[in-house]
Amino acid sequence: MINDENIIAEEIMFYITNNKFQPGDKLPSERFFSDLFSVSRFSLRKALKQLINNEYLYVKDKSGYYYCGDKEKVDIRNISSLFEKDNKKRHNLLFRHILATKKIAKRLNIEESTQIMQSILLYNYTSDHTSILNIYMFCNS
Repeated sequence: MINDENIIAEEIMFYITNNKFQPGDKLPSERFFSDLFSVSRFSLRKALKQLINNEYLYVKDKSGYYYCGDKEKVDIRNISSLFEKDNKKRHNLLFRHILATKKIAKRLNIEESTQIMQSILLYNYTSDHTSILNIYMFCNS
């Protein structure tokens, strides 16, 4: 019996990869995964919540769990190149000052309610591929 929710989460992601799930595809039921991995529903839900928090899954009330798709990795050293390229491929959807929520503060390693900048860019907008970058900027000086 698997007990650690990290291992269960990895097994779920392995299942998704092996079965070639596409973004938006519905996952099997909790009961299915519980039986498949021989785990309690409590442990399974902790693993599913972890995957939701990491934005690999989302949940619809009274419907089930859905796959978000793999996260696109952006190398922070090359992020400036996204702003220097052709403006026709980039649309700034939002640029605003906000107060850091608990989740954002934890990611940026700053105090909650610290003033930060949020920028959401719609980048490389084509019929085949679109990237949305949600950038939080904090300067401690």
